[in-house]
Amino acid sequence: MKDYAFYNVGCNGARGPKGILVLVRRVVRRILRPIFVRQAELFLHLANLVDDHEHRIFELRVDNLDLKQSHEVLSERQDELTVRHGELSEQIQTTMAFGWDYVAMVRRLATLEDQIAALTGTAGAPADEGDPHHSILFPGLEKAARRSTDDDGEVRSRVC
Repeated sequence: MKDYAFYNVGCNGARGPKGILVLVRRVVRRILRPIFVRQAELFLHLANLVDDHEHRIFELRVDNLDLKQSHEVLSERQDELTVRHGELSEQIQTTMAFGWDYVAMVRRLATLEDQIAALTGTAGAPADEGDPHHSILFPGLEKAARRSTDDDGEVRSRVC
């Protein structure tokens, strides 16, 4: 067992009761030294654990900052996508409304054509019975068809 020099300071040449005290100190020191060495090892181990935990806490804080930044970026991107989705939704509804407006306009035009044909008595009929009709018969014009009956008896519009 290693004995440090500072333990022996003032112990050299001691006689009498002082010599007995030096002897008792050396015995107590040799008995308690393994306990203190083990305590130093435990404290070193605990200090290393504390250092490791502090290092992990620092890494977690750095990761937390990175996650906050990526969360902000994703939040901004989500906001942009929400705005874009709203714009696309409006465009789709506008396109659908335009399509329905077109359908309504074509129906009105077909009705006007059928009414003009009924008033003038020139309901358009195909040249041949075998030829396909290039126009669609507009429903609901039975009154106009009764007024102007042609060879076919059909009133046709020119909607393709």
